[in-house]
Amino acid sequence: LSIGIKLWLAMFNKKIGSKIRSKVIEAAGKDALGDVIVTSGTLASLLFYRFTQINVDGIVGIIVSVVVFYNGIGVAKDTISPLLGEAISYKDYDKITKFVNSFKGVIGSHDLLIHQYGPEKSMASIHVEIPNHYSMEESHEIVDKIEREALAKLGVTLVIHADPVEMVDKIVLKTRKRVLDVVQEVDLQVGIHDFHLSYGESGMINLVFDITIPYEYSKEKEEYIEKEIKRK
Repeated sequence: LSIGIKLWLAMFNKKIGSKIRSKVIEAAGKDALGDVIVTSGTLASLLFYRFTQINVDGIVGIIVSVVVFYNGIGVAKDTISPLLGEAISYKDYDKITKFVNSFKGVIGSHDLLIHQYGPEKSMASIHVEIPNHYSMEESHEIVDKIEREALAKLGVTLVIHADPVEMVDKIVLKTRKRVLDVVQEVDLQVGIHDFHLSYGESGMINLVFDITIPYEYSKEKEEYIEKEIKRK
């Protein structure tokens, strides 16, 4: 009876966990399956002794211990990442980014961070680039509209930080283009955002910007790219 109920529970949790994309519930299913293996091992050992009078408790105990240990590691791996936070899929990232970039007045976006709290319950923050000649009221109206529609259409509570982008000053535009060309000479997969140009007291021109680097790049490659951009 115990084996039957636990087997049903394992399948039920697996089905529900898969349906609502919950690693924790899927892990509960694996835990129930572990109980099935332990109880089955005990039952098998009892039946074997009943018909052969040979005691195999020790051997079965070792096998069951290994299975339980292996299953425990699997459950821990499946539950720790969702609880501590894990990277979202490219599909979800791309979906939110394209949604935000589709609004009139938005030049681009970056620094998207998403925290998921179950199926269709997410909170995210993103930086949105808006022309710096827009007034505070115009920028706020754009941001407010994106946040409302993101909640209504995507089920995501979105918090937006507006980044002003120079769209008129010819010197800034020309310099930004030169910097982007230099960056892409170093690596075509690297981009820039949050570009600012300012003049120091001695007439020195200061260029400040962020670079976006593919997630799979190593720390050594990141450092090499940064040094090469500064050198060029």
